[in-house]
Amino acid sequence: MLKNPDDTFFGLVDARQVAEILRSTKRAGYEAVATQFTEQKLADWINSSNTEGLKTLPGFVGWKDALDSKADREKALQQMNALGIQTIPVVNNGKFVGIIEQSKLTASILSEVATKINSQ
Repeated sequence: MLKNPDDTFFGLVDARQVAEILRSTKRAGYEAVATQFTEQKLADWINSSNTEGLKTLPGFVGWKDALDSKADREKALQQMNALGIQTIPVVNNGKFVGIIEQSKLTASILSEVATKINSQ
């Protein structure tokens, strides 16, 4: 999770994806990726608050795509599907408050439907 200097939410990056890319750049055939993402570039982007560089990281979800904490489950699923992501950051008044995972959200909806069916 990345924050702006004023402590508001900037974006979320999947650290596993970034780590995999950094590992893969050391393998043959990944020369194009190696020029775009290096450990040094990542460190420079973070240390200099290079927001444009950070936005190019794989799996980056910026504040504009974050889910408002008042959004319902349907809105969360729609937004995740539209963005093609499995997790989405949640914000309240620009501040990061958590993450919603699509699998857990879907499971909660299915559980609620099953409960309603069984109670009829």
